[in-house]
Amino acid sequence: MRSYIRKIVVVVLALLFCVAAVVGAGVIFSVRNVNVEYKFYSSRADGDLAQTKSALEGLKGRGMFSVAEEDISACVQGSLVLESCEFVYPSTINVTLRERLERYAVASASGGYDILDSDGAFVRRSEDALNSADNSPNVILDVVSADLPAAIEACDAFLSSFGSLRSMVERVSALSDEVLGTSQLVFSLYGGMEIVIEDRAVLTGKKIAAAAEIYKGLSDNFRVRGWIYAVGSGDSPSGVYAVYNPSV
Repeated sequence: MRSYIRKIVVVVLALLFCVAAVVGAGVIFSVRNVNVEYKFYSSRADGDLAQTKSALEGLKGRGMFSVAEEDISACVQGSLVLESCEFVYPSTINVTLRERLERYAVASASGGYDILDSDGAFVRRSEDALNSADNSPNVILDVVSADLPAAIEACDAFLSSFGSLRSMVERVSALSDEVLGTSQLVFSLYGGMEIVIEDRAVLTGKKIAAAAEIYKGLSDNFRVRGWIYAVGSGDSPSGVYAVYNPSV
């Protein structure tokens, strides 16, 4: 009988120890600190930052193991984007936010423009295409919504090859001719030159790089007129080339 009672006591003590351990772990591994670093380009997002910080404060008291990156992303408001988050156990979350960097403008059916960031995410609606950070024009994308991701990817390739985008490119247009079977992506530069990427869905980055090599070899007086035509022969990168025509 005594042996039986001892076993019960041992089991009860073990259960109490487990409960205490779980409760203690919950207290130790709970969110107590949320540190926020903010990368900004203007004061436009100050209100969104205040709302985001307030939402992040709501994570305090939750178990560290119950908080996921998606929970932190859900706290991020308006024109901000979550750049990174770090869980520092037992009780701290470090969050890095950045203001969405405006880069593109797409004409809205209701008038004005939808301003997009460098990833193509919507930032705000505006009557004009000007960037709120520096008041200079954003790149106008004259493309249908289905072509938007490919156009932004091509703009990234342009920035990589030419070293600039907004200061050079006024407009990017996607043109198609079903009769001729052509599909072009046209970069209209402020100086007046156009860079035409033929068969825009194939080897786009290689064609833009080939156009950049031609452009960099031109003197300034040739950069303000004519067009650079980039084309590929088949699907092989070795068949990609670009030519310059000084006439309009």
